[in-house]
Amino acid sequence: MAICIRYAPSVEDAEQWVHDGYVKIFNHTEKYNGIGNLEGWLRKIISNTCLDNLRQLKTQYNSMHFHTKQVSDASYSFTEANQALLKLDANSIQGFINELPSTQKMVFNLYAIDGYSHKEVANYLNITEANSQWHLNQARQTLKKNLVQAQNYERKRI
Repeated sequence: MAICIRYAPSVEDAEQWVHDGYVKIFNHTEKYNGIGNLEGWLRKIISNTCLDNLRQLKTQYNSMHFHTKQVSDASYSFTEANQALLKLDANSIQGFINELPSTQKMVFNLYAIDGYSHKEVANYLNITEANSQWHLNQARQTLKKNLVQAQNYERKRI
């Protein structure tokens, strides 16, 4: 469920995607040959299920235009972002990740959290490696900015 929540637009979608993933797992148990980590095999199937569902959503909403706020190239220090991060709980951080534009969110999850290489991310999402790196950089800048803003909001509130 934790994997699906990182990718899904809603908790209901995440629950459905977990179900879909387990159906795939049970239908293809004979494909696991015992080599390697069973948990890794299961995670890969669940991740791929999430990506398949995201591709379907993307094609369904392809005609819609999503306007995202352009992040300015503000110069926040690494220390400020770390201080903000320490004051937030996991749900808040996950909320910031969920607010990322869809491609940035997918690249960030695949690379930073699931540990895929840029080459693997590019193959999964049908983008170039350079584009994967760009999306990761944009996601990091957006997250950093949002974390610092959250910290500043907390200071003003107190």
